[in-house]
Order: sequence, then structure tokens, then C-alpha cells
Amino acid sequence: MRASQNGEIGIALDGLWTVPYSKDKADRDAAFRAMNFWLGWFLEPLITGAYPETMQSRVKERLPTFSDDQSQKLRGSFDFIGINY
Repeated sequence: MRASQNGEIGIALDGLWTVPYSKDKADRDAAFRAMNFWLGWFLEPLITGAYPETMQSRVKERLPTFSDDQSQKLRGSFDFIGINY
């Protein structure tokens, strides 16, 4: 159907940019985690077929998992990605 309609599929996500409180590794890691929980939660499955590792290691079994088939369908399932900043 997509080919016959000559359309594109995309998503526009809000990018919350986080800056570490200091140059300390713990602060840099926290800023990275915050970005993964805000933006990576939606973006990473579209690119890799899975949630970010930082989310998986923190949320553990409470985070839903994708079947192999779902993961395959998710990966690259977009023509464009927009980032609102």
C-alpha cells in the first residue's frame, strides 16, 4: 500500500538536550541516561530494534521486550526522522 500511495513514513521527536552538572563521570553518565530515557526510548528501537542498553539495565524486566519479528519490522521502518529542539 505504501508504494502505491507514493508516501513516506516518518516521526518527529522532541529532543531534550541534557548537560552534565559537572565534568565528573557520574554527571556525564546521568546526562547520557536522561537523553536515552527521553529520546532514545523512541528513537533507538527504530534504528536498532531494541531499547537503549541504559534503559534495559535500569528498568530490567519492567521494560517490554520486542520479539525477533517485531524488532525486524521496527529497524529502519522510517523514511525520515525529525527532531524538535
